[in-house]
This record gives sequence, structure tokens and C-alpha cells, in this order.
Amino acid sequence: MTMIDVDRNRLMLTEEYFDIRTVCEHGASPKVLEMAGASHADLVAAVTNSDEVNLIAVGTAKQLGAVRFSARAYNQAYHKGGRIEYHNLLRIDHFTPVY
Repeated sequence: MTMIDVDRNRLMLTEEYFDIRTVCEHGASPKVLEMAGASHADLVAAVTNSDEVNLIAVGTAKQLGAVRFSARAYNQAYHKGGRIEYHNLLRIDHFTPVY
């Protein structure tokens, strides 16, 4: 398992408590996702505080070859009921609304 985050302190805390590989970079970057192993991942979960970063990260991971995807989104415009259903557009397996 690999965790990508731009906050080095958060990563250090995570490493202290979990047996997990960390990468201190931007999680929507194709190079970073490739380096982190997204092309062989069974699941990529994008759970930043930025809806757009999450959507780009899962879309990029899909293109790299990851199998399943989960993304979090705060903005209700990204969820069902709008003209564009992003979970269908990007084929996101689990799209979590945050209220």
C-alpha cells in the first residue's frame, strides 16, 4: 500500500503507526501515480480535500491501468442529479459524497 500526500508531517505520522510506503508529492500527477504503482493497483482511493484533484487522480490511475477506484467529493455538482454524472463518466466504483 502506498499513500501519496504533499504534507510530509502527515506522511511521517502515518509511517509511524502503519506499515505503509509514502510518497511526498502531488497525488494527481501521472509521474507520481506511476511511481507509486497505480498501474498495478487493485484500488486507488483519492480522498484529498480537493474534488478536482480526486477526480483527476482516479481518471489518471484508470488510464495507467488500476483496477478499481474510489473518490471523495464535497461539491454536490459532481454527484447524481446533475447533467453530467462524474462517477459514470470516469467509471468510479465508489464515489463518496461529503456533506
